[in-house]
This record gives sequence, structure tokens and C-alpha cells, in this order.
Amino acid sequence: MSDLKRGVTAGFLNTFSKNLPQGRLDATGRAYQKLRDFVVDRFLPRPEALFTKAMTGGAPTQTEMTPTELAKVKGMYQLKRDVPLLKEEEVFQNLNDAYELNQQFPHYDAEGNPKELTPPTIENAKNIVAKQKKFLESPVVNTYPQGRDMRMAYGNLSVFPQPDGGVRIYDRWKVDKNLMGTDQADRVGDLGEGGPIPSLIYNVAKNLGTYKPFDIDVTVSGDEWRNIEPIYPKRKQGFDLDEIERENQGNILNTLNKLYKKFRPGQESPAALFKQLDKEAGKFTN
Repeated sequence: MSDLKRGVTAGFLNTFSKNLPQGRLDATGRAYQKLRDFVVDRFLPRPEALFTKAMTGGAPTQTEMTPTELAKVKGMYQLKRDVPLLKEEEVFQNLNDAYELNQQFPHYDAEGNPKELTPPTIENAKNIVAKQKKFLESPVVNTYPQGRDMRMAYGNLSVFPQPDGGVRIYDRWKVDKNLMGTDQADRVGDLGEGGPIPSLIYNVAKNLGTYKPFDIDVTVSGDEWRNIEPIYPKRKQGFDLDEIERENQGNILNTLNKLYKKFRPGQESPAALFKQLDKEAGKFTN
């Protein structure tokens, strides 16, 4: 957006807001949010609903999740809690076994030059165990394996146990900057799974000042949490990047992304980028 257009838009909004009493302005904003939330929460999947809210002025703290969402959160929470802590001796033995096996094959650095493998030490094993312990003690729960809606709406959530046996689920819905290199108008790292269209919308909303992060803060009582039957992720056969991309984006967004790429050559999809990386890596392993 040009500085002229941005200035005209900002001037209009400032003039509009200055000529309304603050109480009336706040009431207008709340009424708009309620109407918008009524529509998007009923007619859009969860990822699109949360994205729309963030791009159109934010939202009050979201204090509810559906029963299915809570069951999927609990499934991942339980899986993480059931992971046994590694033992240093066993880790060191595994590292050593892998080292001896790899000694039988040639290895190369990024430039294709032969390189020597370094034998593992007990310190390596201690570091691995320490990292795993830190991970298991953190509140972060990964919902990516729980299907498209959980993956695209929430990603990682923080789940804090409560004294009554319940949990508090917290996240701040926001777009992190420069996650995969410098963000561009049609390629924002944190929105990469959605393709170029969400990145374009985000940058327009940011320039207009309508992009507003908001909190997700859901408290589940002990009785309710205990009665939730956890849903665990389903195992999938095979790994098709194009299929995952279509699933993440949905049919409409995937079609719009493809149309955009026709008018913007050189816009690689996440699946295409991964395939290119895999092809380059194969040069050194084949």
C-alpha cells in the first residue's frame, strides 16, 4: 500500500473516531465484534475463524473450546506425560551403536568433501537426557498430529495443571515475524502452510492497523477434565507433501493459491520447497 493511500485511510479512521464519543465508539466496536464472531464461529472452520478475527480487529479472550478440541488436547497431553525419561547409559549405548554402524559408510560435508565422524561421549548422552527432561517439564503441547483444524488453528498450546486436577489451556494467537528468513508480502514464514494468500491478507491488515493478536485462555475444571475421553492422533500410511498441503489449506484456499501463482511465477509452494531440499540432500547421500 502506498504512503498516500495509507495516510488517507488513517486520516479517515482518525476523523471518524474523533467525532464519536468514546463510549459510543467502544460500543460500536463491541457490537461489530459480536456480529462478526457470530458469523465466523458458525460458518467457518476454526482456523479460518481465528485468522479472520485476528485480521479484522482482534477479539476478546477466547475462553471456550469445543468438546472435540478439548479431547484432542487431552490426547496429546496424555501422550507427552506418558513418555518415559531416557537413561544416560542407554542413550550412550545407542549413540555408540549408531556411530559404529555409520563408520561402515562414507560421509560428506555440505560441500561434498569427505569427513570423519566424531565418536560419542557420555557428555553427549547427558545433554540429550537434559533436553528431553526440559521438554517433558515444559507446558507446551503439540497439536499438529491431531488433524488439519487443530494444526492450523492452534499448533502448540501451553497446558498448565491446576490444583483441582483440571488444566488451564493458554495460547496467544499471533503471527511471529521472520520465522523462516525475512518475511515478504506474499511469503510470511509463520503463515507458510497456508500459502501466499494468507500472507497477503496479513500484510494488508497489518498496514491498515486491523491486525490484532488475541488470547486463548480456557480453564477446565478437574471434574470436567477427568470426564473427557482423550482422542489420540490417527496413524497415516505414507507421506505425501502435496496431499498435506491441500489438507492444510482446504480446497478453496488451495485453488486461490494456485491461481495467484499463475500470475506470480516463482512463488514456490511449501511442498515444492521441501521436495527441492530433499533432492539437493540426495546428491550427498546417493
